Amino acid sequence: MQRVAQRKADEKSRDRREEHKPAKPACQPINDLPVFYADWVRSEKYLPPSAISNGMRDQMLARGLVTREQLRERGIQ
Repeated sequence: MQRVAQRKADEKSRDRREEHKPAKPACQPINDLPVFYADWVRSEKYLPPSAISNGMRDQMLARGLVTREQLRERGIQ
């Protein structure tokens, strides 16, 4: 008797769990990283020296998103 009651309770709880909608992501993924980092370089926000790799720096320069002077001012070589 107890086993049957427990099974019924378990089935009801499973049904309730399956009705939940999938959670939406909290934020959108960054599709264009060079643009993201260029905005960060041009802003007044804190920018750690190790935040931008040499490859990312080269991509931003090649696309004209930032200038060498802007990078030097922010401590990126």
